[in-house]
Amino acid sequence: MKPASERLISARHTMMEDTGAVSTIPNYDLHNHTVYSGHADEDATVLNVIARASELRLDHIGISEHVMQAHDVGRIETIRSEIDSLFSMGAQPLLGVEMDIDPACPDGRWVCPGISCDYVIISPHAFPQFDLDIPSSELLEVQRKVLIRRWMQWYRNAIERGGCAILGHPLREPLAMNLLDLSDPEMIELAIDTFRPAINQGIAFELNNAFLTALSSSSHYPAYLNIVSQLRAMGMRFSRGSDSHGTLRVGACEAIEEVANFLGFTSDDWIDIASLITRRVR
Repeated sequence: MKPASERLISARHTMMEDTGAVSTIPNYDLHNHTVYSGHADEDATVLNVIARASELRLDHIGISEHVMQAHDVGRIETIRSEIDSLFSMGAQPLLGVEMDIDPACPDGRWVCPGISCDYVIISPHAFPQFDLDIPSSELLEVQRKVLIRRWMQWYRNAIERGGCAILGHPLREPLAMNLLDLSDPEMIELAIDTFRPAINQGIAFELNNAFLTALSSSSHYPAYLNIVSQLRAMGMRFSRGSDSHGTLRVGACEAIEEVANFLGFTSDDWIDIASLITRRVR
């Protein structure tokens, strides 16, 4: 497997000319987890995450804990109370929620709507379970396409319902489940069409550092950059998120910066905090 730098050069020649534009990475990190997730490092307390962001001189730090089931709302209230009790340390904390789409509902509703927070990231971690008939044997190509179209429609329904600010690590799950083949131009068109309503609603596409780091060693990487590039040309805005689960990864953006520099991002391509806050969930 070629290193990321060589693949980027190859992708540049096959996808677009290098304009030499210099990107502007926003000084925030809107996707971070804490010990309340149940799978983060022990040092990922609310205090430590905010303190680390302040050390890095970030302007804003978003703590966006998982709500994968309705009973997870309690962890959001706990985090809210901890944030409210802290004195200012430099980085301004924002209370986010990484919300799952209800896998039992084809209409794309959230597992727990109505949580008061500064912003919602929707991130489907499960496969839609309605009307499923998946064979136990290996999926045939035609079956795989049926399933990915179902997943994409479910995701699009959630986008069209509105209310969220950010799409978290887009396409990570169907790629991980080997349902989505980005070498197929038809699947690239399907992905772009799925995200189209987000552009109209001002919902940002997250450049997720943890996901991009893993994806960079995959054959899907150039095609994913192609999707990002096409969406950008259509007016999509983007957000920066480390997806940290430990203080050492708070603010991590090396993979994001590589993509943004390659595609020539400017400050106009990113969702700003003022716009984010206007979408608060009350």
